[in-house]
Amino acid sequence: MSKYSFSFLIIFLAAIAFYLAFIFSMLLLTIFAWFLLVLEIPSIIIDSIGSSLEISKYNCQGLKKGGRLIGYVERALIFFAFLLVYFSLNKNYFAILNLLPWIIAGKGLFRFGSGREGVDVRACAEWYILGTFMSILLGAFMSWLLFALILR
Repeated sequence: MSKYSFSFLIIFLAAIAFYLAFIFSMLLLTIFAWFLLVLEIPSIIIDSIGSSLEISKYNCQGLKKGGRLIGYVERALIFFAFLLVYFSLNKNYFAILNLLPWIIAGKGLFRFGSGREGVDVRACAEWYILGTFMSILLGAFMSWLLFALILR
C-alpha cells in the first residue's frame, strides 16, 4: 500500500464529486469538491519533490505530518480568500494579493530553530522556504482555476 493511498482516494472521490456537481450545477458541492483537490494535490506534488531532493537525509523533521497540515492551512486560507472574492460584488481578485504577505510573515515568525544536533540548518531552511512557495503557488493557481475560469 502506497503512502499516498489515502490521498489518491480523496482525490478520486473529490474529482468524481466535482464532475457530477459541475454537470448538475450544484455550486456548493462543486466548490467543496474542488477545495479537497486544492488541499490534496499540492501535498502530493510537494512531497514528491521533497523525496526527489532527498530532504529526509537532512533530518528536518518536526511534528509528524506537521508540514502537510501547515500546507493545508495555507491553501485553505488562500482558497477561502478566493471564495470571499467570488461571492463579493466587485470580484477583485487582486485583493487576494494582500493575503499572501500575511501567510509568509506568519510562517517567518515560526522558523525552525538553529543549532540542533544532526541538522543541516541551511538545507532545512531552503526546504522550508521552497515548500512554502510551492504551497502558496499551487494553492493560488488551483483556486484561481476554479473561481476565475471554471465558475465564470
